[in-house]
Amino acid sequence: MTIFLVYIIILAFICVCDFLRKPTAADFVVAGRNQGVFGVYASLVATIIGASATIGVAESAKNIGWPAIWWLAAGAVGLLLQAAFLTSRIAKFKPCSLPELAEKLVSSRAKKIVGSIIAIAWIGIVAAQFYIGYEFIKLFSFEWLTREWGVIIAGAITICYTMCGGQLSVVRTDKLQAMIIIAAFIAVAIAIAFGGVTGVDSPNQTLPQFELLNSSFGWEKLVLMLFAAGGAFFLGPDVVSRSFIARTPKHAKLATVLAAVTILALGIIITFMGLWDASKFPSSNDNPLIHISTLLPLPLKLLFSLGLISVLLSSANTCLINCAVIVNRDILNCGSVRSIRLTVLAIGLVAMSLAFLDYGIIELLLLSYSIYTPGIAIPLAVALFAHSRGMVHSGMWLSAAGIGGFCGLISAIMPTLPSFLPIFGGCISLILSVLAIKKK
Repeated sequence: MTIFLVYIIILAFICVCDFLRKPTAADFVVAGRNQGVFGVYASLVATIIGASATIGVAESAKNIGWPAIWWLAAGAVGLLLQAAFLTSRIAKFKPCSLPELAEKLVSSRAKKIVGSIIAIAWIGIVAAQFYIGYEFIKLFSFEWLTREWGVIIAGAITICYTMCGGQLSVVRTDKLQAMIIIAAFIAVAIAIAFGGVTGVDSPNQTLPQFELLNSSFGWEKLVLMLFAAGGAFFLGPDVVSRSFIARTPKHAKLATVLAAVTILALGIIITFMGLWDASKFPSSNDNPLIHISTLLPLPLKLLFSLGLISVLLSSANTCLINCAVIVNRDILNCGSVRSIRLTVLAIGLVAMSLAFLDYGIIELLLLSYSIYTPGIAIPLAVALFAHSRGMVHSGMWLSAAGIGGFCGLISAIMPTLPSFLPIFGGCISLILSVLAIKKK
């Protein structure tokens, strides 16, 4: 408990310093656009390594084996493609958000629609982070903690320090949290690989043979994973927003490539941890990462607990500030620091309310990508590539976004339909987006 309180005090000190500086709108929205390679890299890693990348991947490894690695591998592919094809193009427009980029590429109506879709989906993602706060905070010996109090504590911490300094505080704390996350997962992986844990039930049980595809995860699921997750990393609002804070496009490109390598390595580590726990403790019903934390010696358990709480807060704060900026600037047409702070508070409280409902909200992490990629990522990427050669017909482009997003939505709420429906919608979206380009 003491370590947790010290950790929160350090975060509070950073954020109070940012608050007393009276940040400008540029500081609050894009951290002054003056972050170097390390700042952008750390913020990318801390943003990406969230609930789905840790708890989700470890649980998937328990169920499907080594192919669970594809969640972060697809993300790494998306990041590399972003660095190769998008970063420099986006930098020319100097946007503060993806809806603002849509306005510059298409129309003000496109900005409102893109902003509304992202805001709705990303509130659910913030709620999902708060929802798992209970599991992570409980690791610090809070025996009295209930699910509701876990949501309240996680939500209150995230809301408070995001309100203090906005994007500037998010980036500063991401630097600390990224280093803790990387160190914690590497240290624990080494410990379990070389016998540094206690209470192993099946010491001679070996891990499954390494394979990227198997009967539980075949080509069809791989294509869907690359499409949905890869597309969200290629042009997702949180991932791309890290490029907005970079000093130059070169800084953003290098940071994105380094982050791709890092999340691939962490994907291997987290999958290994999930498989190790499943093979050594086949009767365990806990998530592998939570169960592993109970087996570690005290110093390593404290480090791992700090790593997991950093996973929660660093991902939640980026989603929260980006969602608030989009709602405040792109939908409500405000933009002052005070109004964005109030929006952070309002969205945070809504997300906490959703997290209280306890109806499997974590699945929104996956479902939102199936809607987002065909509905926004594909048509927006086409508009970005074609900008220098032609103009975009707004009505046709909006039809592309609507059909793509609708196919993803229908697939999400009606699982009996063909699983390739989001890809079909993405193809229609791609064709209509290309047809929407008019020569100058």
